[in-house]
Amino acid sequence: MSIRVSKSKQSELNAEQLTVFVADENTRITVQEAIQANWPAATIHDGGLPAALGMLSQEVSPPLLVIDVSGSDDPVGALRSLKTLCEPSTRIVLMGDVNDVTLYRDITQLGAVDYLVKPISADDLVSALRTQEKPKETVGPEEKKLRVIAVIGARGGAGASTVAVNTAWIMANELDRTVALIDLDLQFGTVTLSLDLEPSHGLREAFEKPDRIDGLFIASAMAHESENLFVLGSEEGLDRVVDVRPEAFDILLDALPDDFDCAVIDLPARLAVARPEWLARADMIAVVSDLSLAGMRDTMRIAHLAREIAPDTALTIIANKVAGPKSGELPKAEFQRGTELPVKHFLPSDLKLASAAANAGKPFPVVGKRTPLVKELRRAAEVLSGERPVESRSSGGFGKLFKLGK
Repeated sequence: MSIRVSKSKQSELNAEQLTVFVADENTRITVQEAIQANWPAATIHDGGLPAALGMLSQEVSPPLLVIDVSGSDDPVGALRSLKTLCEPSTRIVLMGDVNDVTLYRDITQLGAVDYLVKPISADDLVSALRTQEKPKETVGPEEKKLRVIAVIGARGGAGASTVAVNTAWIMANELDRTVALIDLDLQFGTVTLSLDLEPSHGLREAFEKPDRIDGLFIASAMAHESENLFVLGSEEGLDRVVDVRPEAFDILLDALPDDFDCAVIDLPARLAVARPEWLARADMIAVVSDLSLAGMRDTMRIAHLAREIAPDTALTIIANKVAGPKSGELPKAEFQRGTELPVKHFLPSDLKLASAAANAGKPFPVVGKRTPLVKELRRAAEVLSGERPVESRSSGGFGKLFKLGK
């Protein structure tokens, strides 16, 4: 699956500046044929990859780039170099002489729009630059609604990012949902690191300049983990102060293409407190905590904030890194009494699995798909995605604080 551009954006794409770098005369002739009617203002340069790197090191990158990387020993490395020189919103199409499925996957996962194997045709190039939107079949007359899932850690180190990454992966790869996984911790986020993907600066630009956000921007900024899972994460310098515009979150979600079923948001607690109105956009809020006294306190505080800001949003509590009574953690029943909320999921501690997954840059289900931790993560993913309803409990008044999943 590729992120599709709506038909209303196709005319914008035609009007944008296109710059092409070719490495041979035959490719130049083909490119000229492709752009005559579609991008009349496009420019073509000889010299391929070296010429592109030279120009981009001196000038601002155009919105659309087509670059011939023929002869490069490392096309993936070449793309990484190009992306460091380009604006986050620049979309890149590569052409090359290596016909390899693994190479194509690596290049598109790194954020390129497409990789075309030479010799190319004019139609190949036009199709790569103008993504055709095909209406998806629907089962009813109602418009499809994006399901937004906010995952919040009650405290640092509780494992909210781990829960977000693995439940999003399960939704995409086992429940066949098209998922956008968005890490809103721009400086210390670990979502892209957990999946061995390249972070981008697109999220920072989206927060600072939300007026630039559209489907094309998102398609360029997102990394492709698989056919159904697209990841947006950043790794900003610690000396960089990001000006988070309050309207950016809604604009970002509204700009996601209609292909997406779910958006899993790794939302830091400090940002949820700073921008509590963002909680109202969620269809499900999951608070992740360990079974500590501080975790119990902060779970209750975040849950109360969520209830105040978004009283109609479904809420679930996930206890993570549960090691048992000999570990010094609070007993499960005491934790639930203290938070005044039921805990639907107790994720067992599995340090061996967590370490193996981190070292491999793979999600837990890939490394240990039959482990108790992964089995419980699957149940959590079903609830978060709406596949399975959240069940209320009658004891302790929990039912009135707990709503069915939408």
